[in-house]
Amino acid sequence: MVTADLGFSEAELSISPINYLDSNIVQLLLDTIRAIKDPELFKKHIPGDNTVFAPSEEMKVNTPLSPSEQALLSMIDGQKTVEELKTETGMEMEDIHKILYLLLCFGLIVPMTEDAEKGEGAEQYVEIINLYLDLLRIIEAYFKKEVGREFENILNTCREELPSQSKEIFQSLVLSSDLQKDVMRDIISRITSVGTMTEGRLLLLSSFNKLIFLLIMRMKKVLGIGLAESTLNEMMNILQYVEKYRQDAEMMNYIKGNLEDYLNQIKSRT
Repeated sequence: MVTADLGFSEAELSISPINYLDSNIVQLLLDTIRAIKDPELFKKHIPGDNTVFAPSEEMKVNTPLSPSEQALLSMIDGQKTVEELKTETGMEMEDIHKILYLLLCFGLIVPMTEDAEKGEGAEQYVEIINLYLDLLRIIEAYFKKEVGREFENILNTCREELPSQSKEIFQSLVLSSDLQKDVMRDIISRITSVGTMTEGRLLLLSSFNKLIFLLIMRMKKVLGIGLAESTLNEMMNILQYVEKYRQDAEMMNYIKGNLEDYLNQIKSRT
């Protein structure tokens, strides 16, 4: 049916009711695909064994999959390659290809192109970077009231104290809002070379958190615990009350939890 020339017409058929076949069309299609014995057909629809598939956003949860099909579907996460799926399941590659073909036919999975992965990752990174730059500017404002342009040296000193990977991704970090787009592009270009999107996201979050912690501890040392507490409280308040920060509740709770921890730490170290 690859090169079939199909047509359709509708007409009443003289078939007696006793000859009707009441068949579940979904099950019929599933059984038909499972019965195909043409490995080349399946391979044609798999770009390569380095291809990464992701669950479809419109996943049809009522498709009656077999245990092996359901098991493979549950492992598809937008990160594992076809080769990695084979290694983890212990299945033959031909069987992997057939199941992937079936899942594709039913719209349960979609291939992740390189551009799609970068786009999705970049979108996540933009939100994180914008949020943390706003928080860092609160720290900057409190510092500059007391020490003026000396803050630039403090920021550079704290950046040098970061682990090597974090230092690398913040190489061009400046807090000027006029340069924010340039800073964001540079950070994203560095973070996307780290590995998977999950690894990049974790590194970005941990790097920003570490930098904030170092700056707060330096503020406590130079300007006193009172100012450090006020800065942390303002950062937490802005997360709670400003609408644009309340869209991702999980992210906000994560960041707020870290800030609360820093507040407890500066109090306990008095």
